[in-house]
Amino acid sequence: MSAAREVTGTGADPVTLDVALDAGRVRVNLAPPAEDGASLRARIEADPDTPPSWLRGLGAVLGFLGADGPSSPDERADAAVAATTLEWDPEARRLTVRGPRDLGLRGVPLAVTVRAPRDSVLRVRAGAARVAVEGRAGEVSVHGTGEVHLDDVSGRTELRCGAGEVRIGQVRAPLEITTGAGRVRLGEVHADVAVRAAAGDVEVADAVAGDVEIGTGVGSLWVGVHPGVDAKVVLNAAAGRVRSELPVRADRPDQPDGGPLRVRARTGAGDVTVATARPRPALTA
Repeated sequence: MSAAREVTGTGADPVTLDVALDAGRVRVNLAPPAEDGASLRARIEADPDTPPSWLRGLGAVLGFLGADGPSSPDERADAAVAATTLEWDPEARRLTVRGPRDLGLRGVPLAVTVRAPRDSVLRVRAGAARVAVEGRAGEVSVHGTGEVHLDDVSGRTELRCGAGEVRIGQVRAPLEITTGAGRVRLGEVHADVAVRAAAGDVEVADAVAGDVEIGTGVGSLWVGVHPGVDAKVVLNAAAGRVRSELPVRADRPDQPDGGPLRVRARTGAGDVTVATARPRPALTA
């Protein structure tokens, strides 16, 4: 079994999670303190989902390039875990994780698992690592090329993704997403959203309030408007169909259920649809 390292901390206040990892996965659970009183628990280990053949192949490539380091997959994984910075500063309430800088170890996929209080701040430079966050997060910043899945964000959020699916269950604060390729799926939206994708479909399941602006160079756009919301909608497709399935009323509602809501959706090639919101598909597979 490969080696693992762990740190713990106490205190109910939110923390700042500062993570930089080149490959593997980052999994964060934002929840109340555990039964043993620890509000923060962070663990770093070799990614158990990585097949040994991949590590053997990595070792062969690095050997060909003349990079020094352990030869066996287990030894290389253990060395990568040992070379990773894992520090908890209780005064600043900051957890710092830095993957190894040595060329022979940087490509080893690592698994970072963190339990921390709700509304904690996340700053992640993920490389090709996958990022998944359960529970309500505060401010979030993720830069990487892998998948990003967030359950609930209550602070300003910025995601810059080269590729991979982006999925967010609930948006309570301004959100900006820039992606090269990959599907974007948002659940309930209660704040301003800006999505810019070079390619890929964008779906907003339930837009309740805010200025929602989504665009893709190639791909389809679908926006669900919360029932009873007073919405202004502008749709554009250079090549494709534009369709509104919203019910139209002659008068504005006296007491809208949400909003104000403005939706602007534009695609270079693909269909654009606006319809009545449906049950949060962004949370389903």
